[in-house]
Amino acid sequence: MQVTSFVPVWDEILADLPAAQPALETFLASGLADIQHVTGFASLSRDRAIRVVERLVSGGFLRRPEFAIKRPDKRGQPAAVYLLTEDGARTLQLLGHEKARACNLKSDLPILHALGMTDLHLAARKSGVVIDTDRVLTFQTREIRPDHLVTLADGRKIIFEVEQAASIDTLRRVTESLRHKQNFFEAKAYPEVLPEVRMVLHMKRSALWDKTLTVWEKALEVVRQEAVGGRLAFRLFAITRQEFLESPDWEEGRSLAWREVVPQRVKTLKEARAEHPLPRWLENTPREQQLILLAYQQELAEHTRKPERQLGVNPFFLENMRIIYSASYDESAPLLEQVALPKRSLMLLDEYLKLMRLHQPLSGALHALDTKTKWNPTMIMQRMQIAITIFLRQHGWRADGPLQAYPLVSNWENRASEQFFVRVEIRNPFLLDLQGGREAEPAQDEVRRTEKALAWVLQSLFVYSVELGLGRLEFWEGRLKDDDQS
Repeated sequence: MQVTSFVPVWDEILADLPAAQPALETFLASGLADIQHVTGFASLSRDRAIRVVERLVSGGFLRRPEFAIKRPDKRGQPAAVYLLTEDGARTLQLLGHEKARACNLKSDLPILHALGMTDLHLAARKSGVVIDTDRVLTFQTREIRPDHLVTLADGRKIIFEVEQAASIDTLRRVTESLRHKQNFFEAKAYPEVLPEVRMVLHMKRSALWDKTLTVWEKALEVVRQEAVGGRLAFRLFAITRQEFLESPDWEEGRSLAWREVVPQRVKTLKEARAEHPLPRWLENTPREQQLILLAYQQELAEHTRKPERQLGVNPFFLENMRIIYSASYDESAPLLEQVALPKRSLMLLDEYLKLMRLHQPLSGALHALDTKTKWNPTMIMQRMQIAITIFLRQHGWRADGPLQAYPLVSNWENRASEQFFVRVEIRNPFLLDLQGGREAEPAQDEVRRTEKALAWVLQSLFVYSVELGLGRLEFWEGRLKDDDQS
């Protein structure tokens, strides 16, 4: 049905530009689309699509994100992206699209994921394929929400997911996603859904593709070890976004070069215990968490064994910091774990300091002055900077280039939990890609998390100096008096 009145603004736009309705309907899939989506779905030229969309923006039905959204598998100027507003969603609801919702995403990784969902949804519509996007599937007392559920000609269905780059520090999130799929297929509540999941990855086949699939393989092995009888209830396939969109493959018999993701052999808990006893606190954690932490340990050990590149710069440095940080700081972890002391991260950091032979130089720097020294903020910050510089230098990095790390003192308006804290700034996002393999610069969400991870590690050298074997620091204010809390 045609809407001829919503508000005077909509009346005016619709009278002047009838293509405003199909342009707005482009946003039904995820509340978000780029200008290329609009040109294809509304059958408009690029110039006309821009005119229509910009009119919808001025009318308050769409909005632009606060920053450019760069596709990780495309070079050059990114296509303009737009988000559906509350007024835009209400307009679509009056058009008969009751499920239309405004898009309130504000950071780049969720926006990229939503763009990928729009890619697949519109490709299915163009092919005449029945597709349910973001539909909840309930089973037993649980539920999953796959990005897409595609219906085949014979009525059977296949789950499609859109995924971004993954690294070992996202292993827990990836494992949780696969665990939910395993529970879903084991329940057999939807016999019409084929026991497979197809992932469309937002990247090209490159080193990043290999690295991402390695993480999924490790996660799949963790889930397999937990499964009844050690058997997975589904198969997992992957392909790049561009390959899929060039020739969408919706049928049961896969015609494209899908790569099956199979479990990668990792150490079992029995094998790990045979090499060396696990820490007592780790023994008391759930079995699946032990497997993830062991994978973190193995990755850190592997990174320290690999030769450093030209100029002595350790290209795995920032990734290692994210691995250590993610052991205790993960939004997908249970709530009790999120509020507990970060013992898992401290355990990994302590082991890492030993692997990098950092205990001695750090202790020497932190305890260089006489114990009778009268400390003031300037001297404390100088001592912190010396320790920060030593830590970075041991990895071949410096603290005053594209990566900056320095101490600060908090003021009355600062929310920092410590009076003195460390700030990290990554001035060039490609520092996260020293190993190569990315087509576009890393997402700002990934950059911010890396800054947070390195800042936490550096801050921990002071906050948890006793727990890390660096001794009590006379200059550090606000220390816990009980050294045995670790």
